[in-house]
Amino acid sequence: MLWAVVVIENKSITFAMKYINDMIKVYFGNRMLVLAYNTELDSMSMDFNAIHCYSNTNELAQFVDKFIRREDLTTGCIYYHNLATLDAKFRSLFHYINAAGGLVCNGEGRYLVMERNGVVDLPKGKAEKGEKIEQTALREVEEETGVKVSHLGDEICCTYHIYKLGDTMALKKTQWYNMAVEGVPEVTPQTEENITKIMWVDAQELRRLSAESYPSVQEVVTKALEKERR
Repeated sequence: MLWAVVVIENKSITFAMKYINDMIKVYFGNRMLVLAYNTELDSMSMDFNAIHCYSNTNELAQFVDKFIRREDLTTGCIYYHNLATLDAKFRSLFHYINAAGGLVCNGEGRYLVMERNGVVDLPKGKAEKGEKIEQTALREVEEETGVKVSHLGDEICCTYHIYKLGDTMALKKTQWYNMAVEGVPEVTPQTEENITKIMWVDAQELRRLSAESYPSVQEVVTKALEKERR
């Protein structure tokens, strides 16, 4: 069987995730692919209009290529009994990039957000060779904002997104961390990275601004604020 995928035109199939934490969300613009450990019915459901059961790399590549080309396919699911194996096979289809960034909170309890290419964003960037990922997060925050982090907190989450890089497709994994600074330090936007504005905002404004940003930024903000309330 060449295609282990279900595609229904103009509507979606509801598949439910039994192990909702055992999944990886991969964003492609405002669209999303989910890599899942299992797809058994449970109380929490998600809507997919493209579904693929992994069996081999060639069929996986065909499914991913079709999903990328078909803009009408907004949410897809790829599942397998071994998520680590599926993750590795999925990564092999792309130029893989490690990156890190942070959500910075100042001494007044306000958060740092910025505008990059006219879109609300958080500081982040690619890891350099031989660099620990925590070092990447701290360096990128300082380079993009001019802020020296005084405390590196827990990891918030990892986000994944696909984008075109020259003649190939890249898959970037970004590890996000809570960070803190003392007082309210001056900020300096890194204009060579197309950062034009940096602001300190409260939690309510952070939620509002992130809703206008990329899905990955929305995920980081949502998870960070949820953890803060616990």
